[in-house]
Amino acid sequence: MAHGQIVVPRNTKIIGHVTEAKARSKTSPDSLVGITFDRMLLKDGREVPLQVAVQAIARPLQFGTSPEGNLSPASRQAGMPPIPGQRGPIGDATTSGASSPYPGELSVPPDPMAPNSSTVVPLSPTSRGVVGMKGLSLETSGPVSVLSSNTGNVRLDSGTQLILRVQ
Repeated sequence: MAHGQIVVPRNTKIIGHVTEAKARSKTSPDSLVGITFDRMLLKDGREVPLQVAVQAIARPLQFGTSPEGNLSPASRQAGMPPIPGQRGPIGDATTSGASSPYPGELSVPPDPMAPNSSTVVPLSPTSRGVVGMKGLSLETSGPVSVLSSNTGNVRLDSGTQLILRVQ
């Protein structure tokens, strides 16, 4: 939303591409991934040009996992995002979900019996930069957003939260 108006309707696909990538190596301890978003595909099939930059990024929202490492059936049925480790293409992010991350908390609590459950706070419209992802930094120049790390390779799991700012 922008100024109380829906800018990107639910179930719209945001399409982008990687502009640059550099893996960590013995001679170069830093890594980076540059991304830009080009257009959106509306539910009715229309394609609309889009100029946005990443305003904020955070880990995927995590909910209780089963011993097999997948979402619990209740979370899957509610349309919750996949857990980290299950990667998806960055150019195929979809704006959907069972509950809005703002304002307040999500309606599906973590599974207290799951060994790896943790709570990740959803990003809000006022979030800026990298939230809760140690060793990662974000720089934006025009429509290109560059994520970099000097401690390991940059990795974005499926379901990574993004707040995009219209340019």
